[in-house]
Amino acid sequence: MTAETPHLLCGNRRTRRDRVAAGARPSELDETLLSIEAISPQVQEASVRRFGGFALLAAATVLLAGASTGALGQQPDIVGTWEWTRSKDGCSEQYVYRQDGTLSIRRGEKRTENAFRMSWAPEPNGRYGVTIVTVKDDGRRDCEGSDEDTTGRQRIVYLLFGQSRETMIQCESPTGADCTGLMRRVMR
Repeated sequence: MTAETPHLLCGNRRTRRDRVAAGARPSELDETLLSIEAISPQVQEASVRRFGGFALLAAATVLLAGASTGALGQQPDIVGTWEWTRSKDGCSEQYVYRQDGTLSIRRGEKRTENAFRMSWAPEPNGRYGVTIVTVKDDGRRDCEGSDEDTTGRQRIVYLLFGQSRETMIQCESPTGADCTGLMRRVMR
């Protein structure tokens, strides 16, 4: 894993602040965490003195629990094995998303190991952003015939799930002009 991968997976404060400062639209959880961090030091200190830190801790816990619960209720479960075969050339692709934030991709002969992070809330058009960082690339040819080494490369794809949540398409842009699929979940 690269030095950036742990930040990608756990979404630490520095990365979250940098992302928001760079103009990225914060998720509901990011906004909640940033508002907790923005509490003035004087208020934090007074809370600690008066209530032994309990009030601040309780407020932060309630805010985080509310944001997490609301977001988790909306987010589809991506964990599992997803497959599709291209109709134009019969080349197969397989994506194995794991609970621990790792992803194995097989595209044609190429195999890559990746880290991923899925956004908590969909874009306005219903697509979920997934940031993928390639950790290891075996150098073989993919479905486009490329054997380029993608180790260390980061990209964002946008997933649109079917109503059953057992099918999805994957797009390279949030507008959906360049999508692949229909991928089907073949294993949970």
